Amino acid sequence: MEVVLKKKNTSQLEGELLPNLYGVVLKDYHTLLSLFQDESLYEALEKDTNCPIRLKDDNDIFIIQDSIENIFRKDTVENEFQYYNQVYHLNSEKSLQKFTYALSLVGLSSEFMPRFIHELSSSEKKLLHLAFILYRNPKILILEEPFRFLDAKRKKRLVKLFKKMAQEKGKIIFLCSANVDELYQECENFLVFHHENIHIFTSANELFQIDTLKKMEIAIPSITLFSEKAIKNKKVHLTYHRDIRDLIKDIYKHVNL
Repeated sequence: MEVVLKKKNTSQLEGELLPNLYGVVLKDYHTLLSLFQDESLYEALEKDTNCPIRLKDDNDIFIIQDSIENIFRKDTVENEFQYYNQVYHLNSEKSLQKFTYALSLVGLSSEFMPRFIHELSSSEKKLLHLAFILYRNPKILILEEPFRFLDAKRKKRLVKLFKKMAQEKGKIIFLCSANVDELYQECENFLVFHHENIHIFTSANELFQIDTLKKMEIAIPSITLFSEKAIKNKKVHLTYHRDIRDLIKDIYKHVNL
């Protein structure tokens, strides 16, 4: 499914959202949500159908908010699974198989089924919540602070999973965070809202230039700021890097041993 963003009452297309993983700076989070609501200046349309996409309780769009408190209603994962199936009418012969697969995608196992949810760690609760969402198989995912409570290994696993879902399953996934350093490192594509304009950046390097970030009123990642200072103050010919390890390698090229 391809999504077109169109300004209301005009025929001008502001951009197309192809299946992909998009970084969204948290300041734009509510603007992103408004794209799927009536009061928005824009409409989100499914390409070739001209059909508006709305936030509703179905399998089209699902929002995963940062808070993990009061998400679950039952005591054990198994009871929550049964309750979830009743609420969303997901009972079938393969329900358990599909849910177990969703657990495995986020790095959990079927051994979690009898566990008490209140005994799980914050990271396990977050991954469990994501597993329930993936079990429903939505077309569009909007995740607020997706990596909070997660260690580097789990974060890397999720990024790899999201990219695979976008490439192979045609999902549109938005990662919304206030941590621009994290977004810069993990996301190739960005959606930015500025003065009622929508900017879709096809590469992190296109967006994360000092002048562009200042114009868009976006915080500057530490690694970008460091590179900028080194270039200006030390006259070092560094290139901008998203990974600190690549930056260190580049710096060593300019060190006289």
